[in-house]
Amino acid sequence: MMVLLQTFQKSVLLFFHKCRDSIFDLVDKEMSWSDAQRYCRENFLDLATVKNTGENQQVHEKAQSKRVWIGLHREPHIYWSDGTKYSFSNWASGMNPFRGMSTICAALTRSGEWKTLSCETRLPFDCNESISRY
Repeated sequence: MMVLLQTFQKSVLLFFHKCRDSIFDLVDKEMSWSDAQRYCRENFLDLATVKNTGENQQVHEKAQSKRVWIGLHREPHIYWSDGTKYSFSNWASGMNPFRGMSTICAALTRSGEWKTLSCETRLPFDCNESISRY
């Protein structure tokens, strides 16, 4: 029963997250992309989903000029960690996430653009904040 309740609560939070502007938190611990995803899901909501230019700027400001993981991933299709459809992008000039390696993870660079990196690279990361923390 408890697992069912937790699953329901997570679904409700994801619905509200997708219907409002996001709030982001920097986690200044270096982890692989999958470890960062697990940490965000256990302590916040999920890795950062960036839906527009304003949110990209928010994540960039939270990152404090550091390279950080965001929730974009490809294996083999590109998707956001929380299941949100991939529509907005801010790839660095010349970066094409649709060629090359079959598995990629995206990081926000110091300039605020996105770059693909090996998912095992250890970086700090931005999480989407859970509305239940307010």
